[in-house]
Amino acid sequence: MKKLLVVSLSTALLLAGCAPSLNSDEQVVQKKDTKQAETGIMTKNQISADYYKTVLPYKASKSRGLVVSNINSRYDINELESGLMRVSQKSYSPDDYLFQEGQYLTSETLTKWLDRSSDKNKDGLNPKDNGKSDEQRAPIYLAHILEQDYLKKTDKNTVGLGGISIALAMNSVDYYQKEKFGATFEQNISDSTLLTQGKEMAATVLNRIRATKGLDSVPVTIAIYKQGKRDGVVPGNFIASTTADGASLANGKLSMRRVMSCRLRMRNRIIKRITHHLKILKPILRNIIRTIQVSLDVLVMRTARWQI
Repeated sequence: MKKLLVVSLSTALLLAGCAPSLNSDEQVVQKKDTKQAETGIMTKNQISADYYKTVLPYKASKSRGLVVSNINSRYDINELESGLMRVSQKSYSPDDYLFQEGQYLTSETLTKWLDRSSDKNKDGLNPKDNGKSDEQRAPIYLAHILEQDYLKKTDKNTVGLGGISIALAMNSVDYYQKEKFGATFEQNISDSTLLTQGKEMAATVLNRIRATKGLDSVPVTIAIYKQGKRDGVVPGNFIASTTADGASLANGKLSMRRVMSCRLRMRNRIIKRITHHLKILKPILRNIIRTIQVSLDVLVMRTARWQI
């Protein structure tokens, strides 16, 4: 029994010695827009410079689960969430900011915003139903709104809200039924219409965020995402984004800028890798060609001697 205990302790010590050394996490106090404050642990380790640290215990989004029912595919969900984080890095560096899921826009609020505007729901961002069918109908442009919060250190052991990122997921195709449980029809939405509607909705969303207590002066990044088709195996992409420090999107340089699509970014990445490998292979291929040339010269000389 003693031998078994000694072996177990030795194994545990060996594993502990082989494990990678991680920096100890840091205790911080998270300030809120009210007088209340919460204590949490700020993680110190990052997978890479492209990833954000976070605060523990991890807080789930106030609208968690809504994205699954609103977005067409898992591909789009992944690209929407990770893509918004990439867009956010331009305004909120992972070196200075911590990531937190959205804590301000609740499921109830977003459900109202995503609905059609009507007498019963004045908050609806999608157009009123005009009662028409086929291409004459007013489509559902906005499918989902995703919020991400970015925290920043205000002093040594205190973090507070440093910025908010909002993604407006727009439909490239609106799927609808003429009657309940009937056939599903498609209405295509052009890129120009999608972008125009997205910009108008972005201005409205910003005004509503500014009207929220504690968010009147927080930087807000808003990005427009073009959602892919239901049966697509490739996700959509972000087509425009902007960051507002003030109360308006038309605040100086705050015009919408186009965002490189994930497909174009992937293509450029592949081309870059191929070019890199070709540069490495170039001297190797040159040496191979020289070796072949020398071998051929030797073979020609030997053949000439035999002929003599």
